[in-house]
Amino acid sequence: MIRSLPFATGEGDGWRGVLYAPSKTPPPNLPLRYAQGEDRLSSSLDNPFSVAYRACQPCLTGFLVPRVARNFLVAALVLFACAAGLPLVLPVPDMLSGMLYGFGAGCLLGAVFGWLAPDACDATTPALRRRYLREFLPPMAAYVLLVFLSVWLLKRIDAPALRALVALLPVPPIAFALRAIVRYIRDADELQRRIELEAVSISTAFVSFAYLTGGFLQAARVIAVRAVDAMLWVFPLTCLAYGVVKVVVSRRYR
Repeated sequence: MIRSLPFATGEGDGWRGVLYAPSKTPPPNLPLRYAQGEDRLSSSLDNPFSVAYRACQPCLTGFLVPRVARNFLVAALVLFACAAGLPLVLPVPDMLSGMLYGFGAGCLLGAVFGWLAPDACDATTPALRRRYLREFLPPMAAYVLLVFLSVWLLKRIDAPALRALVALLPVPPIAFALRAIVRYIRDADELQRRIELEAVSISTAFVSFAYLTGGFLQAARVIAVRAVDAMLWVFPLTCLAYGVVKVVVSRRYR
């Protein structure tokens, strides 16, 4: 049986119509009238449709964009458009434009990972993925807003205690995002949990090794990196390394 290609939404129990070449038996949940139509359509191996489909299948499957990659790509385009268009109509600070470009680049990188990642890269159930997105995306959106608010308030507050509270405003959303990640890994199946734990362990070790190397170079005065920059980039670099390592690790279990 040649692999099926989704093309339309059918009826009954969330069934999705499929377009597929010869099969001895239709899918078990296929409505009867669709099954009869498919049997008539694929009754012969020499059916012109079957021949054309087999010829075009490599091209069609090669250009199907995974949903995750498509969502990241749309987010990246929106962020790039905001970063380029807002300064034309509003007095946007350079730091805000830079952050929008940075988030857009991160989403674009996520789209690339989503395109290259094998199916085993995220083999969890749809319900678990939906719960993870519900718990992860709102804190990250709150984090972005609170970063902007914190930067704006720090320019107008001089009291040390208040500055400390304002500077820590973006921290609670990150804590909730980490909670969502931990719950996702804990509730995943054994294979997915192994992939996630290997990716987290290897990426953390890689970033720690990079920071240790940079610390020795800093002590020798070969490089000069501000402490604030080095500390703020720990989490983003770990997330970036995690994304790369997860793609590599997942390919071992294809």
